[in-house]
Amino acid sequence: MLGIIGPGGMGMNHLRSLVTYKDVEVAYVCEVDEGRANQAASAVGKSSGKRPQIVQDMRRIYRQGHWAVPKGV
Repeated sequence: MLGIIGPGGMGMNHLRSLVTYKDVEVAYVCEVDEGRANQAASAVGKSSGKRPQIVQDMRRIYRQGHWAVPKGV
């Protein structure tokens, strides 16, 4: 389970790759631009059948308490 923060150009490339893995669930898309967030969430939903939750503040993702690695570059 993961959350993607900032699904811009490179973020969307990573997202498209990640959703191809059967053992990966994209639970959150974090983006302040509502249009970009909806585009990313729709791409995940189309590929995986499960639309992730959209948040604008990455701290909401971190507060969930089950994130082993909070962020990666």
